[in-house]
Amino acid sequence: MAPWARVTQRLFQIVQIIGLATGGRLGVRVTDRLGIQTTRQTILRRIMALPLEPVEKVPQIGIDDFAFRRGRKFGSILVDLQTHKVLEVLPDRAAKTAAAWMAEHPELEIISRDRGGDYAAAVRKAAPQATEVADRFHLYKNLTEAVEIRKQAEESARKEVPQEVQDALATSKKAFSPRTWKPVPAPRDEQERLARREQRFDRYQQVLALKAQ
Repeated sequence: MAPWARVTQRLFQIVQIIGLATGGRLGVRVTDRLGIQTTRQTILRRIMALPLEPVEKVPQIGIDDFAFRRGRKFGSILVDLQTHKVLEVLPDRAAKTAAAWMAEHPELEIISRDRGGDYAAAVRKAAPQATEVADRFHLYKNLTEAVEIRKQAEESARKEVPQEVQDALATSKKAFSPRTWKPVPAPRDEQERLARREQRFDRYQQVLALKAQ
């Protein structure tokens, strides 16, 4: 036992192993069956007590914020974009905290982040050599906004079209129904279709020749 400890080192490690395998709530169910008196908070503290692996050279990272307490306390999480492993959890989302971590890694080449100003300032200060890219969520968000803007522009332009043009467009839509319209096949697909047709025709000619014999 360690000084002032209430559990043995072996029991401490057992709770850690159960916590890593199951988590907090499920871990309590397992420890109850084993006769170990503990709580889910204790299991999580045992997991947090594990030492982190040292961060070696990492050329690509992603950084984003999360809430320790929703709406009150926020932190930052850094992830290796190549291995998808968590590198560090920062106590806040301030620019100086993120910049201090980035300054220790001059090998950074790509940094994926959100559109917040704090992380942008941290990159400019501590990693100006790195290329900044938007994360996947904001790429989707930008795409959605671009589509909505395009749709609104088309609707506003459609309202300005004269009535006779709208009638002509409506007539053309009736003539060419989406149910009967077929897209133009790709050149490669068309070549493959013609090659299969040629093979079938050759086989048919062979059948006729054999029948004549």
